[in-house]
Amino acid sequence: MFFFSFVCLVVTGFLAAALLLPSSSSGERLSLSFPFGMGLTTLTIWALLSFKLPISPVSLLLTQIVMAGGLFYRAKLKGILAEENPQPLFSRIKFEPCVALILILAAFSAIFNLFFPVYVTDGIFYKLYGEIAVQAQTIASVKDLVAEIENRSLGFHLLSGYFLLFDVKTPEIVQSFFYLSLLGLFYNALKKSIGPGLAKKLTLLLAVSPMIFWHSLLYLNNLQSGFYFFCGSLYWFFFIRSKEPRYLQASSFSFMLASWIRYENLVFYLVPLALTLFFTIRHKTNKAFFYLWLIPSIFSGCWTIFSLAYYPELRVTHQYLALFLLLAIGGGLCAIACAKGFAREFALIALLAVIFGGGVFIALGGPEQKDLFAKLITVFSIRLYLNILNKIGWGTGMILILLLPFLYSLMENSEKLLLWNLAVTFLLSMAVLSLFFKATSLDGKSFGEITRFFLQNIGGNINKPSNREFFQIFPTLLFLAGVCCFAPKNSAHPGRPFLTKVLSLEKKIAGVFFLILANLVVIFAIFILPRTVFMKNHLGHSHFQLQESAGVYDSPNLYWPIYKIAHVIKALTEKSAFIILPTQEKLPGAEPPFDLMRIPPLQDTLYPRHLLWGMDDLKRLKPAGGQKIYLVTHKNWLGNKCMRHPQGQSLNLESWFICPLPPEIDPRD
Repeated sequence: MFFFSFVCLVVTGFLAAALLLPSSSSGERLSLSFPFGMGLTTLTIWALLSFKLPISPVSLLLTQIVMAGGLFYRAKLKGILAEENPQPLFSRIKFEPCVALILILAAFSAIFNLFFPVYVTDGIFYKLYGEIAVQAQTIASVKDLVAEIENRSLGFHLLSGYFLLFDVKTPEIVQSFFYLSLLGLFYNALKKSIGPGLAKKLTLLLAVSPMIFWHSLLYLNNLQSGFYFFCGSLYWFFFIRSKEPRYLQASSFSFMLASWIRYENLVFYLVPLALTLFFTIRHKTNKAFFYLWLIPSIFSGCWTIFSLAYYPELRVTHQYLALFLLLAIGGGLCAIACAKGFAREFALIALLAVIFGGGVFIALGGPEQKDLFAKLITVFSIRLYLNILNKIGWGTGMILILLLPFLYSLMENSEKLLLWNLAVTFLLSMAVLSLFFKATSLDGKSFGEITRFFLQNIGGNINKPSNREFFQIFPTLLFLAGVCCFAPKNSAHPGRPFLTKVLSLEKKIAGVFFLILANLVVIFAIFILPRTVFMKNHLGHSHFQLQESAGVYDSPNLYWPIYKIAHVIKALTEKSAFIILPTQEKLPGAEPPFDLMRIPPLQDTLYPRHLLWGMDDLKRLKPAGGQKIYLVTHKNWLGNKCMRHPQGQSLNLESWFICPLPPEIDPRD
């Protein structure tokens, strides 16, 4: 049944791409089919669970069939399934080194994702959340059963729920599909400007970017979020260049899906939205702003209502509400102003209001706020500098991006506007990181100290938050660099930079191949070879055994001791049992990683068992008849009472024991 559901998912995405982009090619639609289909499917699961409707393989498949049927009827009615210049999708496929190497990299990605368990902390949490939501048939249960729950948008979480629904144990494979989709969309977009031959070479450069390839192996939402944001930015650029409103509808839908994966993308989406307002004023394209504003605003409203219903006590819910009100009121007024033809006057009033409000804040802030402002500037500059250093993780493709300022004079207006869009988005992401992320050990350090720290911890810094945010702009920057470096330009342009005079097309192509080769060496040495050796040494091992291994160089398994404990507990307890574990405070005298019972791997292994953290949780426990209560102790917690209990059993690791709850320590009595 999973096969039929997956086919419906891809067909739904293909039809959605065709409706949003009637003039698109089959290759472009195929590149969008899986991401669009998966986005619509997870939104469907969210809707069903939110309204407490039963969800099963049959009900979801029927919903997918209805959705695909409706889209097909709509597309057939509009006559947009046939291309203007139809060509068989696979008619011109022949052996080419660039294509062959991309397929080899994608094959490695798929094999690794099918073999390796999820080790990374956030990935375990995402997987756990989606699976619990589907098994419990309600999102509300997750709040009660998953400790340290956070209110995050669920586009990535529900991927694992979709796969579990059909009893498929490897949701990690979606990373390989998104990797291929990103490369396919990048190629189809780039070939419109520079032709298929050069587009393939630059697509290979994107494919071998170490950070891109690495995240195709990690069960994290960065690659998926980056794909949707790239898609939104790309079609926004195509609109600016062609003034075709259909591109804005595709862009709006893509930005909505990016926010469905990571809600902060809605903040960065405000940059192209504001630029669209100014573009509307200048070119009097009255509906442009409305097209880009509508879909993300509707999603923001739905998510805000959901957050207020399920997480009213969290601060982030109030932030979601504020952002929605900004979009609904401010964006709605802008849309009306554009439609009525007085957008210029409205934009001027809005700008004066922002300047006045900022002036009042600074004037009335007092010394404390002024100190806070100065501190914010310091933190921002430190994070900006560290962010620039961290870009080494994106590989040698960064060299092409660094050429963009030197090619600025040759850019068309649409290309300049895209570059400003990306630059402001980058600076805005740094501001967001400075405002909302906790202080780091580098705050207050000199630039020399930060540089030394970076050089000593390159591997540890490569996946910092600032690098994750760069997923939103790196593919678009590389696309823009390819267009500016390789698209035909006016050779008589008076501002033609020296760079374009001395570099022939052949030299630039040779340079791209050198960059590709350098990245390939990094990918092979850090990712492919260590993982291949690990697979060779662990052939025939079960999923549980792999969870208890030390992991690989690029993704070490920090939780192998906890998985060993969890697997023994799972074998010794019933599914309905209550299990009391040490509090989340570190155990005195224990060495890492035995000093703390991490939440995600334990819940990932032991669900649907009820986990309690410390004796305080036990006071609120009211088990039903027949449900057993177990206690897990360590020599540094509760004096290891289970070791002396008649029914106590060893968990075979560092003085950990389990036993039925001793009545003499039951605080409920």
